[in-house]
Amino acid sequence: MDEETAKNSQNDFSVGINNFNRNTELDSSPNKSIGYSDIPEKSIDFARSTSKMTATTTMRLSTIHEDEDDKVGLAKLNNDFENYLNKVKSLANINIDLRQKIVNVLQGNVEEEKSNSLEIKFNNLRQELNDELQRLISINVRLQRADYDKKYYYHKIRSFSNSNQLQIMTQQLDSSLYELNLLKEQYTKQQENLQ
Repeated sequence: MDEETAKNSQNDFSVGINNFNRNTELDSSPNKSIGYSDIPEKSIDFARSTSKMTATTTMRLSTIHEDEDDKVGLAKLNNDFENYLNKVKSLANINIDLRQKIVNVLQGNVEEEKSNSLEIKFNNLRQELNDELQRLISINVRLQRADYDKKYYYHKIRSFSNSNQLQIMTQQLDSSLYELNLLKEQYTKQQENLQ
């Protein structure tokens, strides 16, 4: 509506100026001036109100142009903001997908870590069992060696004592043989004496 009023005011102003030009005939002499009485009264009133109207209209037109520029700027900003929001939404969806993938990977890693940790525990227990088995075998070998050494030294002591006894017996035998020989000599002497 403001635009229509401004257009009508401009048209009226143009008509008034044209009427003024027709009603006022200017001589070709340069010194002739237009008198106030030469201008029709209606045109003067119109010119006064038109100048006010022109300033107001110019302000309104500049305001309209500013409003249109603002509307265009706002529309552009709205489009940019809408694009920004769409990008944010798509990034949020991508973020949700990535978080889900991370959770899945972490759960897989946790399961792998659990299985790896169970395997590690199993391997550690197996190693401990092998170590204990080695200790047991070592103890058994030492026990067998100790038993062998015991038997060996027992036989050695026994044989030593047997050899000692043999020596003693040999000495006894020697002494008995000596005595026997002495007795034999005595017997032979007595027999000779008896004969």
